[in-house]
Amino acid sequence: MLFIDYSSAFNTIVPSKLVIKLRDLGLNSALCDWILNFLTGRSQAVRVGNITSSTLILNTGAPQGCVLL
Repeated sequence: MLFIDYSSAFNTIVPSKLVIKLRDLGLNSALCDWILNFLTGRSQAVRVGNITSSTLILNTGAPQGCVLL
């Protein structure tokens, strides 16, 4: 079992660096690839009333409160 705590850093995690660290710790490559895929290419938009911002693609951070393993 492996626990890694990036407390209060959900919006600053660099997925590629996280995956390198996880591979160095011996995590299965397929799982590392899944984590990288989950944390990159997420879309985000903000809606206030009926106005929605343009969509941005996020390649850093993790969804707040997400548990990966």
